Amino acid sequence: MKHASRADGRGGSREVCACIRVRPPFVCVCMQVAKLGPDPLRHSDDAERFWARVSSSRKPIGLLLMDQSAVAGVGNIYRAEILYKSRVHPEQPGNSLSRATFDVIWGHCVELLQRGFSSGSILTVDPEDARTLGKPWTRR
Repeated sequence: MKHASRADGRGGSREVCACIRVRPPFVCVCMQVAKLGPDPLRHSDDAERFWARVSSSRKPIGLLLMDQSAVAGVGNIYRAEILYKSRVHPEQPGNSLSRATFDVIWGHCVELLQRGFSSGSILTVDPEDARTLGKPWTRR
């Protein structure tokens, strides 16, 4: 399996190719990494790029969290849980958030995505809540 990249004309590579095996031959689906926002799963990525985007946008924070060019990896379930834990309404405009509130949101992004990655599952119940609520199949 080969991973391909294309030069961006500035001497560097701006695309990464994820190869998936459907049936031989492999099918490559390429996306431009430069268009993705910071990834909460990467220790090398920080929140500053996302903060710059959020603090200058009138878009609702719920939409900004779903925008992969603003922050990578957050889907609808994580968006809802991050905002619930942060006590922020999804319709609140990004530019109305304080830096302290944004830092809480980013912290929950990092925490929840890393927990999901290491467990291999989207977990929306904190461990201390799970002890109170009981086994998952009894919570209905």
